[in-house]
Amino acid sequence: MKTTSILQRSARSVFTVFLAATLTYCFAFLGTARLGVFAEETADSVDYCSDFSAFADRFERPPFPENAPEDEQKNWYALKKTCGRDLIKLSTANWPTFNAKPDDVDDESWKEFIAQEELSRFTIGESIFDENHGGTLIKKYYFTDYEPDKIITLSQVLEEQVASVREALSLLTADSEWKASRNCELDFFLQDFKRWFAPFCRASLNKIPSNETFLDNPDLFLSTADLLEFAVDYIPNDDAFIRTLEGVSALLKSPKAIEIRVFHGRYEGFDLITREVIFKRYCDRIASVEQKRLVKTLKPELVEGLFFNNRQTERFEHDSLPQWSAKNPNQRDCFYVVFPKDGGQEGRPLYVVLHSAGHSAKTALDCTLEKGNHDIYTVPDDFYGLFLDCYDNKDSDWWWGGRRADQSEINEELAERASGDLTPVEKRLLDEIAWALEKYRIDVNRVYLCGNSMGGSGTLGLGLANGGVFAAIKANVPAGIWHAYDRLQLGAEDAPARVVDPPVCLDYSSPVDDWSQYHEELFSGAERRKYSYIAYWGNFGHENNDERVAKYNDLFKTFDWTSVRKNQAYPVFTNVSSDSPIPWPDRPDSAPAGQRGAYFRWENKVDSPESFEIVLRLATAEELQTKLFDVPETSVADISVRRLQCFIVNPNETVSWSFGKESGKVEADKNGLITIPELTIGVEPCVLKLFK
Repeated sequence: MKTTSILQRSARSVFTVFLAATLTYCFAFLGTARLGVFAEETADSVDYCSDFSAFADRFERPPFPENAPEDEQKNWYALKKTCGRDLIKLSTANWPTFNAKPDDVDDESWKEFIAQEELSRFTIGESIFDENHGGTLIKKYYFTDYEPDKIITLSQVLEEQVASVREALSLLTADSEWKASRNCELDFFLQDFKRWFAPFCRASLNKIPSNETFLDNPDLFLSTADLLEFAVDYIPNDDAFIRTLEGVSALLKSPKAIEIRVFHGRYEGFDLITREVIFKRYCDRIASVEQKRLVKTLKPELVEGLFFNNRQTERFEHDSLPQWSAKNPNQRDCFYVVFPKDGGQEGRPLYVVLHSAGHSAKTALDCTLEKGNHDIYTVPDDFYGLFLDCYDNKDSDWWWGGRRADQSEINEELAERASGDLTPVEKRLLDEIAWALEKYRIDVNRVYLCGNSMGGSGTLGLGLANGGVFAAIKANVPAGIWHAYDRLQLGAEDAPARVVDPPVCLDYSSPVDDWSQYHEELFSGAERRKYSYIAYWGNFGHENNDERVAKYNDLFKTFDWTSVRKNQAYPVFTNVSSDSPIPWPDRPDSAPAGQRGAYFRWENKVDSPESFEIVLRLATAEELQTKLFDVPETSVADISVRRLQCFIVNPNETVSWSFGKESGKVEADKNGLITIPELTIGVEPCVLKLFK
């Protein structure tokens, strides 16, 4: 179903208003769209979403009494209407209230919008029964037959109608606060409505026919497979669900599966898909459902919606999952989602924030109200923001699961934090991020992690070890490097197997800050492993104000780290002639401002199975506008290339290269990493080419 804009509706505004008027009688069944009117009608102490027996008793009616007297049949119809009316009222009771017109909206546009949102609400309620009923509110009772496709259709209608109202909101007014408030209400409505999917799924599965029916009715098999994939998110441990899943799985594994007529070859476009491929698809689908049923997934609950700092913001809470192995399995955690200033669309980047020891997720969010207060927490206007938390359960989650700067000695208490394995809090953070990626349809190639102080330490540790999640990371005055040192196992010859191509990393620290001690371990480890590690330092102390940092190092914001994409290769520069001498471990008070890798810029051109091309250059003095550094015109460096997408290099494979007038051959290391030594990069762009 396509969403409809206000402009598109303007040509039929008279019809829309008329339609809204003609639906008045139907809304007598639905109830008005105002929450207050429902208070008395829907006051009920029973939670029908979680108590299925109560749901079945109230909303399932006996079969139609075909041979009964006419009065008894009339009573059956009356009961059916009552049941349907009550179910729609309860399901849609949390629909947003639209009783306050924004100041910049004229009366005609407002009437059109109200007609649209009421029609969307009516359509959602209607689809609980029969979305194609032709105008009668309740034409066919929903649970009469086994029709699992109707639950999935209901979900689709729900998402489409809410999306339609959201689009209408975006076009209706320029009042950001009003729109954010209504969008939050829509989010609460979606969360509340989706609770009904559990009893809906149970009601449908209670009427499932025997598995033998699938042999003669392939459409029924297909719709049951769809239902299982849908219901696993709502009733994975329900007895009827498990029985159905086991029956379908057993049928697929039995010789009788050959008899299911759906498993015939078919054309998709011009390609013939064989019976064997079709059959494997369904086996994989059911296996995926079986696996998902066994693994508990994160299900955050929306608990607060607010308009904060001119942006829609929502707070979520959730339980601990057993696979995290938290010390307190009953702990509750929270996080905040900040929406893009324009309301957000799918495909946006995500800006993930880890707070410092002096803050929580909420107070880190508060910092964004004032420029100069932990500037790194400020989410770019067109990004989603995700503020994670380790304050609520600081006894176990503090320092984001890593060691502090002053914990250089490993004792029994620190052994878990000092290993190469993820701690429970890190597992939680990654699951929270994964949930946000799916929920808001984030561009997975543009996920960025940052933090200040303790959050900077967590950024280095969580970020560098998870290049499969983050495109780039930025740590402001990290309070320790041990978290990264441990997860990357920098003291060992090789990285843990799960660590591949860490993200591009930016770090700005101060040698006069005691929290920065042992930075030399990270410098040497990154150089040896050939990790991307761009660093800036100066005597700015443990500072979180960008303006004050810039007085001691005015290069630290010159590289656009949020332009890096996870699905693009990047160069690593080591043994660089233009790098400043690092002031660690001595950390003298008189150490000058310095940088590592701050001058290099690149642009991907070609990444194919046959060849790879990337443009390399130095940033110019005009670009950088620095008052503290002498910008070089050339720099000599060893160049490694990570995150190759299509140009795959095998371990110890020989690859040819050219760079300007230079060319040669080089052998990859045991991990397939190519490094070309001693290339001279200048301010004029030059293409590095790799080919086999």
